[in-house]
Formats: sequence, structure tokens, C-alpha cells
Amino acid sequence: MESNSNSSSDDYKINTHLASTEANQYITTTIESLYQCFQRDYHDCPIFYVGSLQNACDEPFSSTLTEEYRPVLVYIQHDKSMINNIFCYKIFRSTTIINYLLDNYIVWPWDVTLESNRNILQSDTLIRTQEKSTRENVLDELAVFKEECDENERTLSFDFFSKTGLCWDVILEILKYFTLNDAINLFSLNILPLLHRYKKRVEIFQPSDTFIKMILRKLELEQIVSLRFNTNFYPAQPILNSLSVFTNITSLSLLNLHEISSISKCEIYFPKLIRLSFWYDNEVSLRVLSPMINHLYRSVKRLEVHCTGLVCAHSNAELYNVMFWRNSSIEYFLLDMNKFSLFPTNDCLQHHESCSLMTTVDFMENMRNIRHVQLTTTKYNINPLLNLNEWIRLATNCNVLNKITLGIVGNMIPDKESTQKILKIQKELQQKIKFQVRNL
Repeated sequence: MESNSNSSSDDYKINTHLASTEANQYITTTIESLYQCFQRDYHDCPIFYVGSLQNACDEPFSSTLTEEYRPVLVYIQHDKSMINNIFCYKIFRSTTIINYLLDNYIVWPWDVTLESNRNILQSDTLIRTQEKSTRENVLDELAVFKEECDENERTLSFDFFSKTGLCWDVILEILKYFTLNDAINLFSLNILPLLHRYKKRVEIFQPSDTFIKMILRKLELEQIVSLRFNTNFYPAQPILNSLSVFTNITSLSLLNLHEISSISKCEIYFPKLIRLSFWYDNEVSLRVLSPMINHLYRSVKRLEVHCTGLVCAHSNAELYNVMFWRNSSIEYFLLDMNKFSLFPTNDCLQHHESCSLMTTVDFMENMRNIRHVQLTTTKYNINPLLNLNEWIRLATNCNVLNKITLGIVGNMIPDKESTQKILKIQKELQQKIKFQVRNL
């Protein structure tokens, strides 16, 4: 009985999915057909949103900026309506109307000539007015409605300035921890003149072409010094071309990057790049990452890897068969694993307590110009990082290394064993390297 119940449930989900897919396909075909009819009968029309009405309503919120939100204009077409035809011929095909809608609205059209199409809008109440329309009053009404929508968004947004009473110095300090996108969403576009006045440097996240053009009008090019990309959104060529105007980019953060060849683009578009930061949602293999570092060019001095943990290299012999590489530009390396356990999900801890440190040293010793190394973890994972032999190995192979920092997230009070290990490492390395453990 339970098996039959599960099967029925699965069949229902499949049938529902198929019905939804067929409905979306029908809506797409209808709108595309409506567009073709407009081009045939009126030779021009607004740009129509192709998709369901629900998707059209969700589309404005895909932007990270409230200033880019646009209301949805639903246009209802009836082929047998004389008023409808006059409206299209005299108003809807107007270049002025078309351009205004393109900049300020998402236009979703629907044809209700057929009864079946009317049923799709059965939950909506449509009111028709016999008031005579002209291009001028239609444009006025559109402008008034758009202003009302913008005002609603401004009202809903948090007025940080007036409600907190914070002074400018405090606000500017807060902004250090936000991307420009977040700052605009929090403070509105009113924050841009302040940033411009004080020449504050900012980071931008996944900028659209519209966002880039807006920045060019509000800020100096030199103020944009950092970029961050989710590699699922890795910028298309036109966006990269637009970003090339920001010639002062010194920092680049990439989330979940696995396409090694993408690194080679950095040198072309960001010739002043100094800091490169990789962020991963899961464990990462430093040995697989090694060839990627081979693509770096001489300007990159700081390399960071943020991840949940390291893949145990010695547990998979194939991971040792990687490209031989050397890097002579990196001077600072950060490995940040502070959110999760240091150890992979295998029996590594039982047999190789310091495997993460061993793998990390293997990776770092190829950075021939490394000066400062920082490893960050939680207070529960400090002991595996206190392996004296591994730190001696690194010091031997990296001649200019002069500082090692273990950053501990959480208020750590070392036990007697850990304290003895720390003191022993410091004593062994003191002639050449400053070894320190500090709470973050």
C-alpha cells in the first residue's frame, strides 16, 4: 500500500510538471505570435516580455538595485475590438511610447480573443474605460504610475541616514564592509555623492551593464578597486569590455572557480591586479588548484583560498600527478578554513593527523618568494597545525619567508600540550621566522 501511495504521488508530480511545462510553452508561443502580428499590422511595437505573467512580475526583482526595479505593464489585446486597433495604430506603435516603455516598464502582452486565453486570466479583474486616449495622456499616465511605483520603493527602503542619526565618519566606516551594490541598497543612490566627495574606494559585485553605466556617471574610475564574481555568473565578453574602463582594479574575488583558463583573462582586463581570492562552498584540493596558480602573472602578490576544508591529497595517489609549477610573485598566502572541521570526511584523522598541514606545505613551498603565511581555523582544529617538522620543511624551502600566523576563530586558551608545541616551534624558527598564534 505504501509503495502504491508513493507511486501515485510521483505520478502526480510528473503530471503536474508536464502540465506546467506545456502551459509555459503555450504562453511563450502565444506571445511570440502576438509580436509577429504587431510587426505585420503596425510595423512596430514595444518589446514584449516572453514568459508567464508570474515570471514577468518576478523579473524586476532580479536586479540587486531597487533603483532598477520596473513595474509590469499588462497589455490586453482583442482582435475584434475597434478601440483596441485604434489604440495600437495611434499610440502603441509610437516611437516615443516604445522608448519610454523600454526604459521604465516590463510589458507583458496577452490576447483574449479566444475564450480559452481569457480563462488564463480568470483570477484577474479587467476594467475597460471608454475615455479617449492620446499619445500625450497615455505617456503622462505611464509617467505618473512609474513615479508612484518609485515612490513606493523609496518609502519601503530603509532611510538609514535619518533613522540612525549616525555621523558621516561612522557611515563611511560601515561602508568598508559592504560592496557598492549593498551600500546602494542600504543607503539608496544618495550614498554615491558622499563616496565621490571623500574619494572612497569600493568593491562591486556582479555588475550588470546598466550598473556599470550608472557608476560611470556617479564615481571616479579610480574609486573602483575591487571586483567580486560568482562564477555561475562569470561575466560575458561585453561586460568584461565594459569593466576594462576600471583601470585601478587591484583585487579580484572569484566564487567556486574551476575553469583554469579564466584566470588568463585577468592579465588582459586588470593589469594592476595585486590580490586574488578564491572562495569555495565545499572542500578544495590544493593540488588541483596548483595549475591555476601557474597562470598567474607577476603583478599578483597576495593569494587567498577560502574553503570548508581540504581534500586529503595522500589518500588519492592521482592527485600527486599534477603539473609541476613554481611561482615567484606571490608574497602573502592565506588559507582560511574557519567555518568547518579541518579534516576531510574520511579516516584521515586516525592515520595522518597533520595531513591538511602537509598538503598545505606542499602547496606553499612552490611559492619561492613567499614572505608571510597565514592559516585560519577554529580553536578546535589548532593541534594538527602545530607540527614542527612541517614548518621546518617550509622554512627550509622558502628562503625569504619571515612570518607565519595561525589565526584562531574563537577565544582560545591553549592547553599545556598546545602551549609547549607553540613555544617549541617559535624557538626552532626564531632565527629566521616570526611564528605567532593569535585569536581573531
